[in-house]
Amino acid sequence: DLAERAHADLHLLHVDPNFRARLASTPGGSLDRAFQHRIEAFVNETLGADDAFDVLAPTVHEVHGEAPADGVLGYAEAIAADLVVMGTHGRRGLSRAMLGSVAAEVLRRSPAPLLVIPDGAEHTAPAPDRPVLVPIDFSAHTRPALRLAGALAGAYAAPLELVHVLEGTAETPLDLGGLLTVSDLRAGPGATARAVGHLALQRLAHDEAGP
Repeated sequence: DLAERAHADLHLLHVDPNFRARLASTPGGSLDRAFQHRIEAFVNETLGADDAFDVLAPTVHEVHGEAPADGVLGYAEAIAADLVVMGTHGRRGLSRAMLGSVAAEVLRRSPAPLLVIPDGAEHTAPAPDRPVLVPIDFSAHTRPALRLAGALAGAYAAPLELVHVLEGTAETPLDLGGLLTVSDLRAGPGATARAVGHLALQRLAHDEAGP
């Protein structure tokens, strides 16, 4: 749905680490027909339409003999992906330590933004009554994250909500991480951290995501 709204190419990738074979892809490749049929059936069933795969017309790609995270990252870099979308099992504790987390590894090393869908999450896109939430910590990563979130909210005509969690009380001095200064915000010398934070969020929203 997002690819369609953004007029972007959609790529479906499967990484099988269990055996080595030459990389195959479509169009222009010799992708194993059994795998191709499996992907088509999966897409049609997931989207609830017999012609969903044909309508989407995605590029299908299969990688063999690589660790899942390496396969995802290598392909994302090869096609200069604008966004990587993954589901995750959401494993915690010992199971995560033993099995690892492909999504966490991709997130740590990804050259592109990563959209992660946790297992069990409600798979509903943003909408006018379903806002996009952006946690703000006033670090160097804040502005690019907010710009992307603003574009996502705009594509779905959804509200954009910014939140900053204060550590301490409303009177504790707020650390803006050098992203903004109190003088930038025209906050009075006696302004509380809550007031300064509110002004900072308003300023960021206006600068990076539009009025």
